[in-house]
Amino acid sequence: MSKQRFLTDVDAELEAQIPGLCEKWRSIQLITHPIDHAKAAEIIKTAYILNGYKEPEIVFYSNPLQAIQTISTIDDARSYLGRDVHIKFLKRVLDYLQHLIERQLDKQLFTRLRNQTLWSQVPYEPEKCNSVPLYFPDTVLRCLESQLVYDLEKLNPELEYADIRYFTHCLSRPAEWASWACLFDFGISVLQLSHDKKKWQLLQELICETGFLFQYERVCIACERPSHLSFDQDNLLHAEEQPALQFSDGCGVYANHGKFSFSMG
Repeated sequence: MSKQRFLTDVDAELEAQIPGLCEKWRSIQLITHPIDHAKAAEIIKTAYILNGYKEPEIVFYSNPLQAIQTISTIDDARSYLGRDVHIKFLKRVLDYLQHLIERQLDKQLFTRLRNQTLWSQVPYEPEKCNSVPLYFPDTVLRCLESQLVYDLEKLNPELEYADIRYFTHCLSRPAEWASWACLFDFGISVLQLSHDKKKWQLLQELICETGFLFQYERVCIACERPSHLSFDQDNLLHAEEQPALQFSDGCGVYANHGKFSFSMG
Protein backbone atom coordinates (compact mmCIF):
# COMPACT_ATOMS: atom_id res chain seq x y z
CA MET A 1 0.00 0.00 0.00
CA SER A 2 1.17 3.53 -0.77
CA LYS A 3 1.87 6.20 1.84
CA GLN A 4 -1.34 7.19 3.58
CA ARG A 5 -2.92 10.62 3.49
CA PHE A 6 -5.40 12.24 5.86
CA LEU A 7 -8.10 14.44 4.39
CA THR A 8 -10.33 16.87 6.27
CA ASP A 9 -12.23 18.12 3.22
CA VAL A 10 -12.75 17.46 -0.49
CA ASP A 11 -12.89 19.94 -3.36
CA ALA A 12 -16.37 20.53 -4.75
CA GLU A 13 -15.23 19.50 -8.25
CA LEU A 14 -14.12 16.11 -6.94
CA GLU A 15 -17.24 15.66 -4.83
CA ALA A 16 -19.35 16.34 -7.92
CA GLN A 17 -18.15 13.00 -9.32
CA ILE A 18 -20.12 11.04 -6.71
CA PRO A 19 -23.47 10.88 -8.59
CA GLY A 20 -21.72 9.43 -11.64
CA LEU A 21 -20.13 6.71 -9.51
CA CYS A 22 -23.49 6.05 -7.85
CA GLU A 23 -25.07 5.54 -11.26
CA LYS A 24 -22.24 3.21 -12.29
CA TRP A 25 -22.56 0.98 -9.22
CA ARG A 26 -26.35 1.01 -9.14
CA SER A 27 -26.43 -0.25 -12.73
CA ILE A 28 -24.04 -3.04 -11.72
CA GLN A 29 -26.18 -3.87 -8.67
CA LEU A 30 -29.27 -4.32 -10.85
CA ILE A 31 -27.72 -6.56 -13.55
CA THR A 32 -30.10 -9.44 -14.34
CA HIS A 33 -28.31 -11.48 -16.99
CA PRO A 34 -27.03 -15.01 -16.12
CA ILE A 35 -23.69 -15.36 -14.38
CA ASP A 36 -20.68 -16.90 -16.10
CA HIS A 37 -20.14 -20.06 -14.02
CA ALA A 38 -16.47 -20.49 -14.92
CA LYS A 39 -15.65 -16.88 -14.13
CA ALA A 40 -17.67 -16.94 -10.89
CA ALA A 41 -15.95 -20.14 -9.76
CA GLU A 42 -12.48 -18.63 -10.21
CA ILE A 43 -13.49 -15.52 -8.27
CA ILE A 44 -14.93 -17.61 -5.43
CA LYS A 45 -11.74 -19.72 -5.25
CA THR A 46 -9.67 -16.55 -5.09
CA ALA A 47 -11.92 -15.17 -2.34
CA TYR A 48 -11.42 -18.24 -0.16
CA ILE A 49 -7.66 -18.48 -0.68
CA LEU A 50 -7.08 -14.74 -0.19
CA ASN A 51 -8.93 -14.93 3.13
CA GLY A 52 -7.04 -17.92 4.52
CA TYR A 53 -9.36 -20.79 3.58
CA LYS A 54 -8.74 -23.81 1.40
CA GLU A 55 -10.25 -23.88 -2.07
CA PRO A 56 -13.89 -24.97 -1.57
CA GLU A 57 -16.10 -27.26 -3.56
CA ILE A 58 -18.34 -24.96 -5.62
CA VAL A 59 -21.84 -26.01 -6.63
CA PHE A 60 -24.26 -24.00 -8.76
CA TYR A 61 -28.06 -23.83 -8.56
CA SER A 62 -30.64 -21.82 -10.43
CA ASN A 63 -32.03 -20.26 -7.25
CA PRO A 64 -31.55 -20.40 -3.45
CA LEU A 65 -34.75 -22.40 -2.83
CA GLN A 66 -33.58 -25.18 -5.13
CA ALA A 67 -30.16 -25.09 -3.47
CA ILE A 68 -31.56 -25.51 0.05
CA GLN A 69 -34.03 -28.21 -0.99
CA THR A 70 -31.26 -30.22 -2.64
CA ILE A 71 -28.44 -29.75 -0.13
CA SER A 72 -30.71 -30.43 2.85
CA THR A 73 -31.31 -34.00 1.59
CA ILE A 74 -27.62 -34.88 1.95
CA ASP A 75 -26.84 -37.05 4.96
CA ASP A 76 -25.09 -34.95 7.61
CA ALA A 77 -25.33 -31.85 5.43
CA ARG A 78 -23.76 -29.59 8.04
CA SER A 79 -20.62 -31.72 8.18
CA TYR A 80 -20.49 -31.72 4.38
CA LEU A 81 -20.77 -27.92 4.18
CA GLY A 82 -18.61 -26.96 7.15
CA ARG A 83 -18.82 -23.81 9.20
CA ASP A 84 -20.52 -20.62 8.06
CA VAL A 85 -17.72 -18.27 6.97
CA HIS A 86 -19.66 -15.44 5.36
CA ILE A 87 -19.41 -13.14 8.39
CA LYS A 88 -15.65 -13.65 8.63
CA PHE A 89 -15.41 -12.93 4.92
CA LEU A 90 -17.31 -9.66 5.34
CA LYS A 91 -14.96 -8.63 8.14
CA ARG A 92 -11.82 -9.56 6.21
CA VAL A 93 -12.83 -7.88 2.96
CA LEU A 94 -15.64 -5.32 3.22
CA ASP A 95 -14.99 -4.17 6.79
CA TYR A 96 -11.23 -4.17 6.21
CA LEU A 97 -11.51 -1.95 3.13
CA GLN A 98 -13.87 0.35 5.03
CA HIS A 99 -11.35 0.62 7.87
CA LEU A 100 -8.52 1.51 5.47
CA ILE A 101 -10.58 4.23 3.80
CA GLU A 102 -12.15 5.58 6.99
CA ARG A 103 -8.88 6.11 8.84
CA GLN A 104 -7.65 8.40 6.05
CA LEU A 105 -10.65 10.72 6.33
CA ASP A 106 -11.87 13.11 8.99
CA LYS A 107 -14.83 11.52 10.79
CA GLN A 108 -17.33 14.13 9.63
CA LEU A 109 -16.00 13.96 6.08
CA PHE A 110 -16.32 10.17 6.00
CA THR A 111 -19.92 10.39 7.24
CA ARG A 112 -20.73 13.05 4.66
CA LEU A 113 -19.27 11.04 1.78
CA ARG A 114 -20.94 7.85 2.96
CA ASN A 115 -24.33 9.55 3.09
CA GLN A 116 -23.79 11.07 -0.33
CA THR A 117 -23.21 7.63 -1.82
CA LEU A 118 -26.32 6.31 -0.09
CA TRP A 119 -28.53 9.11 -1.37
CA SER A 120 -26.52 10.24 -4.44
CA GLN A 121 -26.90 13.78 -3.14
CA VAL A 122 -24.49 16.59 -4.03
CA PRO A 123 -24.27 18.95 -2.30
CA TYR A 124 -25.07 16.92 0.81
CA GLU A 125 -28.12 18.18 2.70
CA PRO A 126 -28.52 16.01 5.83
CA GLU A 127 -31.90 17.50 6.73
CA LYS A 128 -33.34 16.01 3.52
CA CYS A 129 -32.03 12.46 3.94
CA ASN A 130 -35.06 11.11 5.78
CA SER A 131 -37.36 12.32 3.01
CA VAL A 132 -35.27 11.01 0.11
CA PRO A 133 -35.22 7.28 -0.79
CA LEU A 134 -31.95 5.38 -0.69
CA TYR A 135 -30.32 5.37 -4.10
CA PHE A 136 -29.22 1.74 -3.77
CA PRO A 137 -32.08 -0.75 -3.20
CA ASP A 138 -31.42 -2.66 0.04
CA THR A 139 -34.52 -4.84 0.53
CA VAL A 140 -33.83 -7.67 -1.96
CA LEU A 141 -32.00 -10.04 0.38
CA ARG A 142 -34.36 -9.46 3.31
CA CYS A 143 -37.45 -10.21 1.20
CA LEU A 144 -35.79 -13.26 -0.35
CA GLU A 145 -34.95 -14.68 3.08
CA SER A 146 -38.57 -14.26 4.20
CA GLN A 147 -39.86 -15.92 1.02
CA LEU A 148 -37.47 -18.84 1.52
CA VAL A 149 -38.66 -19.44 5.07
CA TYR A 150 -42.30 -19.28 3.93
CA ASP A 151 -41.77 -21.61 0.96
CA LEU A 152 -39.65 -24.15 2.83
CA GLU A 153 -42.07 -24.39 5.76
CA LYS A 154 -44.84 -25.08 3.25
CA LEU A 155 -43.00 -27.30 0.75
CA ASN A 156 -40.55 -29.07 3.06
CA PRO A 157 -42.30 -29.55 6.42
CA GLU A 158 -39.68 -32.11 7.43
CA LEU A 159 -37.19 -29.25 7.81
CA GLU A 160 -37.13 -27.67 11.25
CA TYR A 161 -36.95 -23.90 11.53
CA ALA A 162 -33.38 -24.15 12.87
CA ASP A 163 -32.39 -26.07 9.75
CA ILE A 164 -33.93 -23.43 7.50
CA ARG A 165 -32.19 -20.63 9.39
CA TYR A 166 -28.89 -22.50 9.07
CA PHE A 167 -29.14 -21.85 5.35
CA THR A 168 -30.82 -18.45 5.19
CA HIS A 169 -28.49 -16.94 7.81
CA CYS A 170 -25.54 -17.75 5.53
CA LEU A 171 -27.07 -16.29 2.37
CA SER A 172 -25.44 -13.21 0.89
CA ARG A 173 -25.89 -11.10 -2.24
CA PRO A 174 -22.64 -9.34 -3.13
CA ALA A 175 -24.59 -6.89 -5.31
CA GLU A 176 -25.95 -5.37 -2.08
CA TRP A 177 -22.43 -4.19 -1.26
CA ALA A 178 -22.58 -1.80 -4.24
CA SER A 179 -23.15 1.30 -2.11
CA TRP A 180 -19.93 0.56 -0.22
CA ALA A 181 -18.13 -0.14 -3.49
CA CYS A 182 -19.25 3.29 -4.68
CA LEU A 183 -17.68 4.95 -1.64
CA PHE A 184 -14.49 2.90 -1.98
CA ASP A 185 -14.34 3.71 -5.70
CA PHE A 186 -14.55 7.43 -4.92
CA GLY A 187 -11.90 7.17 -2.21
CA ILE A 188 -9.53 5.07 -4.31
CA SER A 189 -10.07 6.34 -7.86
CA VAL A 190 -10.81 10.01 -7.16
CA LEU A 191 -9.13 10.79 -3.84
CA GLN A 192 -6.21 8.39 -4.43
CA LEU A 193 -6.45 6.91 -0.93
CA SER A 194 -4.29 4.00 0.16
CA HIS A 195 -6.00 0.59 -0.05
CA ASP A 196 -5.50 -3.16 -0.36
CA LYS A 197 -5.42 -3.71 -4.13
CA LYS A 198 -6.15 -7.45 -4.03
CA LYS A 199 -9.16 -7.13 -1.74
CA TRP A 200 -10.52 -4.14 -3.63
CA GLN A 201 -10.26 -6.10 -6.89
CA LEU A 202 -11.91 -9.11 -5.25
CA LEU A 203 -14.81 -7.05 -3.90
CA GLN A 204 -15.48 -5.57 -7.34
CA GLU A 205 -15.39 -8.98 -9.01
CA LEU A 206 -17.77 -10.54 -6.49
CA ILE A 207 -20.28 -7.72 -6.96
CA CYS A 208 -19.99 -7.79 -10.75
CA GLU A 209 -19.79 -11.53 -11.43
CA THR A 210 -21.78 -13.45 -8.81
CA GLY A 211 -25.44 -13.75 -7.82
CA PHE A 212 -26.37 -15.20 -4.43
CA LEU A 213 -23.87 -17.11 -2.28
CA PHE A 214 -24.00 -19.49 0.67
CA GLN A 215 -20.41 -19.41 1.98
CA TYR A 216 -19.40 -22.41 4.07
CA GLU A 217 -15.89 -23.52 4.93
CA ARG A 218 -15.87 -26.61 2.71
CA VAL A 219 -18.52 -25.74 0.14
CA CYS A 220 -19.66 -22.54 -1.52
CA ILE A 221 -23.15 -22.69 -3.00
CA ALA A 222 -23.54 -20.22 -5.86
CA CYS A 223 -26.95 -19.28 -7.25
CA GLU A 224 -28.00 -17.32 -10.31
CA ARG A 225 -28.94 -13.68 -10.34
CA PRO A 226 -32.64 -12.83 -10.62
CA SER A 227 -33.78 -12.45 -14.21
CA HIS A 228 -36.30 -9.81 -13.12
CA LEU A 229 -36.37 -7.15 -10.40
CA SER A 230 -39.10 -4.60 -9.74
CA PHE A 231 -39.00 -1.60 -7.38
CA ASP A 232 -41.35 1.17 -6.32
CA GLN A 233 -40.56 4.89 -6.51
CA ASP A 234 -38.65 4.64 -3.22
CA ASN A 235 -36.35 1.87 -4.54
CA LEU A 236 -38.06 -0.74 -2.38
CA LEU A 237 -38.67 -4.21 -3.82
CA HIS A 238 -42.28 -4.15 -5.02
CA ALA A 239 -44.74 -5.49 -7.58
CA GLU A 240 -48.52 -5.82 -7.74
CA GLU A 241 -49.92 -9.38 -7.97
CA GLN A 242 -46.73 -10.81 -9.44
CA PRO A 243 -43.21 -11.55 -8.19
CA ALA A 244 -41.06 -8.49 -7.58
CA LEU A 245 -38.02 -10.73 -7.93
CA GLN A 246 -37.99 -13.71 -10.26
CA PHE A 247 -35.38 -16.23 -11.37
CA SER A 248 -35.25 -17.59 -14.90
CA ASP A 249 -36.79 -20.90 -13.79
CA GLY A 250 -39.90 -19.12 -12.45
CA CYS A 251 -39.05 -19.16 -8.74
CA GLY A 252 -39.98 -15.77 -7.33
CA VAL A 253 -40.30 -13.45 -4.36
CA TYR A 254 -43.42 -11.42 -3.63
CA ALA A 255 -42.89 -8.04 -2.02
CA ASN A 256 -44.99 -5.02 -1.20
CA HIS A 257 -43.03 -1.79 -0.81
CA GLY A 258 -39.93 -3.53 0.52
CA LYS A 259 -41.70 -6.06 2.74
CA PHE A 260 -42.33 -9.72 2.00
CA SER A 261 -45.92 -10.57 1.10
CA PHE A 262 -47.39 -14.05 0.75
CA SER A 263 -47.28 -15.52 -2.76
CA MET A 264 -50.36 -15.16 -4.88
CA GLY A 265 -50.56 -18.84 -5.65
